[in-house]
Formats: sequence, structure tokens, C-alpha cells
Amino acid sequence: MLSALPVFRAVARQGNFTRAASVLHLTHGAVSRAIAQLEARLGVTLCVRHARHVTLTPEGERLLSTTELMLDELSDAVEAIQPTGGASSLRVSCEPTLAMRWLMPRLGEWQGYHPHPAVVLHTAGGPVDFASRQYDMAIRRLDFPLPRDVMVVPLCPEWAGPVCAPDYWQSVGQRLDQACWLHSQTRPSAWADWCQGEGQPEVAGQHQSLAHFYFVLQAALDRLGVAIGSWPLVIDDLQAGRLCAPFGFAPTQVDYGVILPEAVYQRDEVQSFLAQLQRWASVLALPRGER
Repeated sequence: MLSALPVFRAVARQGNFTRAASVLHLTHGAVSRAIAQLEARLGVTLCVRHARHVTLTPEGERLLSTTELMLDELSDAVEAIQPTGGASSLRVSCEPTLAMRWLMPRLGEWQGYHPHPAVVLHTAGGPVDFASRQYDMAIRRLDFPLPRDVMVVPLCPEWAGPVCAPDYWQSVGQRLDQACWLHSQTRPSAWADWCQGEGQPEVAGQHQSLAHFYFVLQAALDRLGVAIGSWPLVIDDLQAGRLCAPFGFAPTQVDYGVILPEAVYQRDEVQSFLAQLQRWASVLALPRGER
């Protein structure tokens, strides 16, 4: 899904499938399939095909705005933390939303005090194949079975609850049943799990489904509805007043942690980085009154 976003951006920028394919060094068919799959996944039309050019629908314009922001921020962050010269590096895989909303805003602090080794950040989720030696460690939401030959360094338990822009909450009369519930296709049961745990009825003014958890949180920031937010992923927006959590947060019984091979764990620079991750995670304990 995420791999189609650079293709979508190229089509939007070039206004033409053929030119986008040339820029991306892909075939016209590959570009066409990527856009078709993205539209099918989202359930909306993003591009209107004309004889010699392509125009975006309102839904396409909205997705382009978020895609530009996400890809530009990711590119800037990766460029800033790439190792230079012969410096050693730590190859870190992190879930995309966690990387963008929690890890990357904090990596500058690490790089400022520890320019070597540099952190080379990759975004991915789920199980990790350390045998390929592509990553030294992976930061994950631990909701999948772990192999026996890895170590897990705990970061924090996950808490989740409805979040939205403060003025949006006022506009729906502070009533959840009048709000649009934003759903993520990567966490489809988030609302049902929260309602069951809190004894709330599953009744919404309307529902909207988006492809990825990052888009759901961005939609909440953009006053499009209410999302189930994971505490580590919304802490900065809550503290800045961009989001509010009218019902507080409840435990999901899922933890965040770092997965890595034991041989990697023994390295001094890895120990230092893990200690820093745990220091950052230590402030994720819910403040009193947030439960």
C-alpha cells in the first residue's frame, strides 16, 4: 500500500502516466496498476484519465496533500541521519506511523550527542527477518508471534482512546454518536475493541475508512472525525493542543518493544541507543487523569 504512494505523487506531479513512468523508471503498465490498486484499496477514484493527461479528484487532492507531507518529511529525516564517510551505523526498522510520529522527532537529539554511529532508518511493520542482515533492530508494536532466537527490549505498554481536534469535538456537541468515526484498514478492530472495553455502544454519526493508521491520525488532525489513537503516536499532538482525548485512554494489552538478535544486543553502540529509546519511552507513562 505505502509503496504506491510515490507512484501516485509522480502521476499527480507529472499529470501523465507515461511521464510518471519515465521519472520512476517503471513501465506504463506498472504505474497504471499501482494507481488502480491504490484506488481499489481506498474505495475512491483518485485520478480522472483524459486523452493526454490526468487530473485529480477532490479525494485525490486530499491524499496528495498528505502524501507530499509524509514523503517529504520521511525523505528529509532519512537524508539527515544517513551515515557519512566511513562512519558506522545502526540499521533500525520501525513501524511507519511510529517512526513518523514518535521516533523521527526525537532522533535529532540522539544525533546531536551521538553523531557516530548514525542511525539509518527503515520503515516496515510486522515480523523481521534478521537472517538477511538488513536491520540491526526493529521497533514494533508486539502484536505478532516472535521467533525464539531474538531478544525483546520493552519500551512501553500501549494505551488507546478516541482523539480528535478540539474544535471538531465542540462542533459535534461533544457527542461521540454525532461524530464521524475514522477507521484504519491496518487496525480494523480498533473501534470495536475500545467500545467493548469501555462499554460504549458502536454508534457513530458516520464512518470513514482509510488505508493506513497514519492517514487516520492525520484526518483527525484535519478535523475530519475521531480516531482511536495510540498514546505514543499522539502524545506530541496532545501536549501541543492539536488533539484532545475526551474519553482518556485504556490499555490495549499490547506492548511496544525493540526486537534484535542477541549478538547485536552485545554491541556497545546498540546498548547506548537502546538506553536512549527507553529514556524516551519512560515519559510515555500516562499522566494522572488520562485513563
